[in-house]
Amino acid sequence: MRSLLVYIHRYTGLLLVPFLIIVGLTGSVLAFNQELDRWLNPVLLTVPTPEKSDMQRLDPFTLGEHIERQESRARIDWINLNYEAGQTYRFFLVPRINPKTNQLFELPYNEVYLNPYTGERTGTRTWGEVSLAEENIMPSLYRLHYTLALPKHIVMFGTYALGVAALLWFFDCFVGFYLTLPPGRKRSGQPDL
Repeated sequence: MRSLLVYIHRYTGLLLVPFLIIVGLTGSVLAFNQELDRWLNPVLLTVPTPEKSDMQRLDPFTLGEHIERQESRARIDWINLNYEAGQTYRFFLVPRINPKTNQLFELPYNEVYLNPYTGERTGTRTWGEVSLAEENIMPSLYRLHYTLALPKHIVMFGTYALGVAALLWFFDCFVGFYLTLPPGRKRSGQPDL
């Protein structure tokens, strides 16, 4: 039995190596996701704080309504309300249904960034687009970390593969723990002296 568990433990570990390398490396970078994203995309994600103390931030919900009027093919799905000084407002868009075709509109981007003091658009990007463009590096790493960056039509396969890998690792930890215990003595039928 012990030799079978050693075999299972060894080959399960070898099977998990690619998943652990991908998740470990991307996770260690994603621990600094916001800081690295701001460093890579200062024009998109940061704004100078106004010197006038009377200048107030604009209401993000009002700005969201303004975006929806400009982008008739999209609606706001969520707004990042965790605001820090010098940071832009982030709005995530989802496509509306085209009444003529009953299909979703195609959007050229799904994130809009606005200056919270002036309401000016600082930029847009498509979250999760796998690319090495500066604006997409951190979202690409995030997608690689959670879904193995597979194409959209099979993205759930990446999520399931990582879930199965996590379950295998969980159970393999118990097998490894059992293998660290000293093996039991075989009984020969004679009492120990």
